[in-house]
Amino acid sequence: FSDWTLAPRIERSSGRPFRLLTRTDRTLVNSSSTARPSIVPLGTSGSYASPDAQVGLAIPPLGSVGSLGRNIYTSPSYQAVDLRLTRRVKIGEKVRLNFIADVFNLFNRVNVQKVDTAFTQSGRPISAFNARQMQFGVKILFWSSCGSRATQQVFDWVSLRRTFLRIVADRSPQ
Repeated sequence: FSDWTLAPRIERSSGRPFRLLTRTDRTLVNSSSTARPSIVPLGTSGSYASPDAQVGLAIPPLGSVGSLGRNIYTSPSYQAVDLRLTRRVKIGEKVRLNFIADVFNLFNRVNVQKVDTAFTQSGRPISAFNARQMQFGVKILFWSSCGSRATQQVFDWVSLRRTFLRIVADRSPQ
């Protein structure tokens, strides 16, 4: 197995904070971009449940600022495992080939990229990062002598690796 290389990459992070907005100007300062809802008891008429379903959220009275804090909710965590498998093959004295297989998001986990910040949607996911992707490539390495020292010339055919074969698992919302 000395001609094989396995290279995993593991990435994990907590969710990103987000704030819920009413998107209507209730403070009378002509700005709906910072208008937060008010916290009310869960089940109050005209209210919506918070993302954690602990309290209700409603539009604040005219001329007041909502009582919900900034960035108190977080989106789901991000987890991805990528894997690269490389096989080195010796063709001659000065030429080698590397066959490369890459898999991104190996376990095909749905990683939320953005959430809806409207308080009526309570942080509903609206976009996700890519589903599992695979790519295959070939890398040619050869050596030549330049005077008294040998130099390694590497041709990494990025365009070949990206266009040779790319399999994208399309995960459509149901």
